[in-house]
Amino acid sequence: MAEVSYEYLTFGGKEVIIRKFVGKLTIKEVADSFKYLIDEGKITDKCKGIVNDLTFAHFNPKMRDFKSFLKIVYANPILRKLKLPAVVLSAERNAFPFIVKLISGLNAQPFRNTNDAIDWILE
Repeated sequence: MAEVSYEYLTFGGKEVIIRKFVGKLTIKEVADSFKYLIDEGKITDKCKGIVNDLTFAHFNPKMRDFKSFLKIVYANPILRKLKLPAVVLSAERNAFPFIVKLISGLNAQPFRNTNDAIDWILE
């Protein structure tokens, strides 16, 4: 089970949420984290994106596990308006944002660091 922490930043009136995952991470935990942000009203109209920092996560998603993820995405159109970069360090993890983009239509991209991910959100 992974631990997740949240950081809320504002840049010139634009909000960015950073989610940092640490430990063994499942796609269900990613979906549950989105659900938490939505249920708690953390994603406002000013929010432009959510950085998903997977640097310290042990993450090996299986295609069959995407069902719960897609259920959250399709039930919450606000997620489709956001940029959702993933900070990953290894080449094999780069595939995850592209898979997410392909099967969900979300605006996801891989990045090597948080600053580049934030810059992409704010452009």
